[in-house]
This record gives sequence, structure tokens and C-alpha cells, in this order.
Amino acid sequence: MSDRFKVILASGLAVIVGWSTTALFVKGGRELAIHIPEYSTATLVYEARASAGDYSQRTYYLRADAPSPPELKARSYIVADLLTGDVLIQKNPDKPYPIASVSKLITALTAIDMYLSDTDLLYPLLLESSNSAADEIAKQLGGRQFVDAMNGYVKSLGITHTYFADPSGISPRNTSSASDLLLIAKHIYKEKPEILELTLLTEKRDWRTNNLFVQERHPNYIGGKSGFTPEAKGTLLAIFALPLSDGELRPVVVILLGTDSERGVKYEVAQSIIDYILENVYFK
Repeated sequence: MSDRFKVILASGLAVIVGWSTTALFVKGGRELAIHIPEYSTATLVYEARASAGDYSQRTYYLRADAPSPPELKARSYIVADLLTGDVLIQKNPDKPYPIASVSKLITALTAIDMYLSDTDLLYPLLLESSNSAADEIAKQLGGRQFVDAMNGYVKSLGITHTYFADPSGISPRNTSSASDLLLIAKHIYKEKPEILELTLLTEKRDWRTNNLFVQERHPNYIGGKSGFTPEAKGTLLAIFALPLSDGELRPVVVILLGTDSERGVKYEVAQSIIDYILENVYFK
């Protein structure tokens, strides 16, 4: 492992461990559902699920005067808190779709797990989304055996709607569901924060990021991966640290599958829901 990558491993993001399955948005103690226009399967649900006898449990609330949530144009999406497991909004969460270069997060995780010797390949893989770097990683670690290891890696996380045919995401057979990608995001945030550190780099030697959130130095963005192929359209897994409780930062992931194809659309869709959450949602 290169000295440069050892430094990154040693300086991983500080994470807070505390998993639970808790509430969605709550409003006035009632269960409500707001349907987003054009998407009958897309709902925001407000439902208290505190454990029996536990009335101190914290959860998410929607401000009483909040407008309707923005329309998210994507085949599938999920927005969730990575610590509590709260799902704030979702559409078709369990249906698999092509994920394009979001696949490279699993490529990186598997490569580290298999002790990739040339760890410098992780920079073009995650900054520039280099397909040739993905292929070279697989070649160094056994070719088809490496892709099998990618599939084995996600299975070890209890993931059931994900499959990889190649290490780059070019193949439309590289598929996953939003709910599976949420489990992957939780795993990275909790166990492999060095991956997030890598995706936050603006450049490394001759490699430069193609992530617009990093290029624009988004104040809340703490890492993730985007992708595009004609079959997958725009895909995105983006994690944000949002001040939703008197300045307390909450790690919220936005996962989008099948946004419009233009390069910036997936970022605009993600930003629209982040803006809505910051203006209308609080955690207490």
C-alpha cells in the first residue's frame, strides 16, 4: 500500500456509531402521506415508531408551515439519515436499476478488501471515474475473480438486489436498488470512511474530480459517487452533513437512479431536496 494512501486511511472521517430503526417525519402525532405530483408511488410518510416505553427517542419533524416537497424526477430514489436509519423520502426503493459508475464505490471497497498493491489506481477510479482504472484494478486482482468478489462483498452486507457484471459500471447489468445502495452508504460511512475522503479530493497529481459538488466546494457535501450511461441515465450517491438540530450535523444520503441525462441534472435534483430539508425539517 502506498504511503500516500496510508495517510488517507489514517485520516478517515470521524463517524458516530449508533444504528437504530426509528421514525420518519412526524407531524402532530398523526400518520400522513403527501404524494409528489406525477409519481403516485413517491410519498413522504410521517409516522412515529418509538420503541415501547421509550418516549425520549429523537426523530425528524416537518415544520407546520412547510410547503409540499419538491418534485424529484428520477426512476428511483431514497433520502435517509445514515445514523438512525430514518427514510425521509423514497420512490421505488426496492426495484433494481442500472447504476453506472456508482459501481466504482464497490470496486474500491473490494480492492481494499483484497489488498490492492497499486492503491494509486483508486485516485483516477474515484476522482475521474476512470473505466480503465477500474479494469486495471480488476486485472491486478484476478479479472473475473474480482467481479465475483464484488458480488460476494455486497452479499456479505445482506444486500439482495445488487449485481455486478464489470468493475466500471459500463454494463447495464450492473444493477442495484436505492434501498441496497442505502445499505452500502451506511457501510461506507460507518466502516470505510477513507472512501469518502478520497471522493472529496479536488485533484491528485494529474487526476481531477468530475464531481460538481466537489468542484463547487459544496459546504455540506462529505462524499459520494455519481455516474452516467445511456441505459442508467444519471445516477448519484451523495452524503451531506446537515445542521438540522441546533447546529448538530446529521449525515443524510441522497440516492438517485435514472435522472435526466444532462450532466448537471442529478446534482440539481439532489440539491432541491437538500434545500427543502434544510428549510423545513428539524431533528429533536
